[in-house]
Amino acid sequence: MANKKTIIGELSPKEVVKTISKLPKKKKEELRITFVTTLALLSLIGVFISSPKLFSYFQSHPSQASDSKLINPNFSPDSNPLDPSDTPWGNLPSEKILISKHAAQPKIYGDRVVYRKYDLNYSETNQSDIYMYNLHTNEETPISINNNLREYSPDIYGDHVVWVSSQYNGIGPIVSNIILFNLATEEKINITNDNGYDSNNSSPAIYGNNVIWIRYSHEAGEEEFSQLMLYKINTQETVVLRKKSLNLWEPYLHPDIFRDIVVWQTNYYYSPTINILDISSGDEKEITNYNNLQQCPAVYYPWVIWHERMSQDDFKIVGYNIKQDQKIDLVDFSSTGGFSGYPAIYGNSVVYSGNKITANWNFSDILLHNIFYQDTEEDIVIEDSDNSQLHPDIYQNWIAWEDRPPFGSNPGYPSIYAYNLN
Repeated sequence: MANKKTIIGELSPKEVVKTISKLPKKKKEELRITFVTTLALLSLIGVFISSPKLFSYFQSHPSQASDSKLINPNFSPDSNPLDPSDTPWGNLPSEKILISKHAAQPKIYGDRVVYRKYDLNYSETNQSDIYMYNLHTNEETPISINNNLREYSPDIYGDHVVWVSSQYNGIGPIVSNIILFNLATEEKINITNDNGYDSNNSSPAIYGNNVIWIRYSHEAGEEEFSQLMLYKINTQETVVLRKKSLNLWEPYLHPDIFRDIVVWQTNYYYSPTINILDISSGDEKEITNYNNLQQCPAVYYPWVIWHERMSQDDFKIVGYNIKQDQKIDLVDFSSTGGFSGYPAIYGNSVVYSGNKITANWNFSDILLHNIFYQDTEEDIVIEDSDNSQLHPDIYQNWIAWEDRPPFGSNPGYPSIYAYNLN
C-alpha cells in the first residue's frame, strides 16, 4: 500500500478536526502548544506594526547585549539603578521652553520646577524670591515673596519645597535659615531659627521625609564648626549627622540625598573630597583621593557623580558605583580641549554643563550622557548658544537649566529654560 501524505491545507475544516481527533494524545498536546505560540507571536507582531513609535524605538536602540559600542565592559547588568523609571529619550523636541526670566537655580520634581527669581534690578545681592512653574499647565506661581529677604537655593520633592532665607540689615552678620513649604497645605515652617551671630545655614536638599543642609556654627567659648544636618519632616526631629572643626577652613559643601544615601564635599586644606553616608546604618566612606579638586556631587543609587577639576580649565565628570565599589571617568573632553562639569543624574541619564571643543565657561552647553554608553560622541547636545548654560537638573524626561549671558552684556540677567526629551 502506497504511503499517503495528508496536507492539512488541502482539507476542509471538518476534515482537519477529524484528522486531529485521531492523533495520539502526545501529538495533540504538541500541536496545541505550537498553535498557541503562533497566535502569541502574531499578536506581538501586530502591536509593533500598529505602534510606529515603539517599532522605530527598537530599530534605533539595538540590544545592549549584542552591541559592543553600548555597554561599558567594566560593568555588569546589575549596575542599573534600583529605580526602573529610566524612560527612553525618544525624539528630541524642536524648541526649548522659557520658564522664567530674571531667574536661576532650577530644580525639578514631577511636572514642577522651582527656582530663584530676582527683582527687575537684577543683582546677586538684591532681593530674590522662590517661584514655581508647572510644566503641565504652563503657569508660574510665587511660593515665597518678601521684600526684605534674599531667598535662594530651592529644592523640591513631592509637595515639599525647601530653600535658604537670608537677611542682612547692614549692621550685623547675615542671617540665613532653612525654610520648608508644603504645596498641598500651604504651610511654611522654619526648620532653623538661627540669629546669624552664632550660626548660619545653606545648601538644602530634600528626598522623601528627609531634609539635609550645611550649618556653620560658632558656639560660645568654642571654635567654629561645619555641620551636616538632617531634619525629619514626619517626626520634626533635627539631627547632627557630622561635625567638623573649621580651624583649618575645611567646611562641608554641596550635599545631596537619595533615599538614605547622603553625599557631600569636604574641603581638606582646600582640596575637596567626596564622602558618602548611609543615614540608616551610619556607615561612611570617602570615595576620592586628594590628587585633584572633587566638587559638586550628586547621587541616584547606585551612582554618585561629581566633577573633578584637574587644572584651571580642565574639568571632567566622574562616577562611582556604590554596589560595585568602582569609579570610572564618565565624561572627559580634555583630549579635545573641552570640559564638563556641574552634573545632575536621574536613572542612567547624566545631564551636565560643558563643551566638547573649548574650555571656556562662557561657551558652555547643556549635554546629556547615558552611563552605559562608553563613547561620549553619543552625548546629546540639548542646548548650544552664545551664552553660558549652567546648573542643569533632570527628572525623568525633563531637563531644566540656567542660561546666563556673558558678564557685562545687556540684558545681563539669567533665565531658566526646560526641555522635554520625548
